[in-house]
Amino acid sequence: MFSKQLYCLPSNLDLIMGISYKGVQVIVGVLIAFDYLAVGLRLWARKIKSKPLQIHDYLIIVGLVWIRIVTIVKASISIDLGTVFHNLLVHLRGSW
Repeated sequence: MFSKQLYCLPSNLDLIMGISYKGVQVIVGVLIAFDYLAVGLRLWARKIKSKPLQIHDYLIIVGLVWIRIVTIVKASISIDLGTVFHNLLVHLRGSW
């Protein structure tokens, strides 16, 4: 009914848009550092000017913490699903 070609997947699954997983990790790490740097500089500027933190400053901090939690959850899910996907590939390729 279905051809085996339909289920053939590329052998270079370790690349995301031409970038290795290590490269993706480095890019994500740099972007996370920029996030913390920007919020830190904003809070430092508030301290230098002796201005109290306002509601939007607190919301920025909450957003920074929230996005870190979401990133960690997504990473753990993708690691788990990556393991499942790998096992599925091994099973499909091994059964031919």
